[in-house]
Amino acid sequence: MNRQRPRGDLSQAIGKVLRYGVVLSSAVAAVGLALLLLAPPSGSPVSVEGMLDANFGRPTFNPTELIAGTAAGNPISLLELGTLILLATPLVRVAASVLLFLRDGDFLYVGITMIVLGTLLVAIFVVGPTQA
Repeated sequence: MNRQRPRGDLSQAIGKVLRYGVVLSSAVAAVGLALLLLAPPSGSPVSVEGMLDANFGRPTFNPTELIAGTAAGNPISLLELGTLILLATPLVRVAASVLLFLRDGDFLYVGITMIVLGTLLVAIFVVGPTQA
């Protein structure tokens, strides 16, 4: 017995992924910002000029430090985590689309969405690091 799912089901699922991703990233970033404003971490520059001189905020990513900093309640780590969640939300949306199209048996869209997902992953993990 093959029950056809309405197209609205797909749109609702994708909408939930996007909504939850934005809400989660906003909540994490808000906690990080609140902690940063209440108690700035020691050693952080106090002015914009100081930030530029110290090369503060340069693009670095160390997953081990991010996890340890988040677990310790480091406000900068929480802000970074919130940003990563926000950036990952569209990627999760595309991956969820693959699964939903697969569930619905729509193999043409599974293939097209897999190409999009592959292109995004190559851009993020191959092209991005070579450009940094």
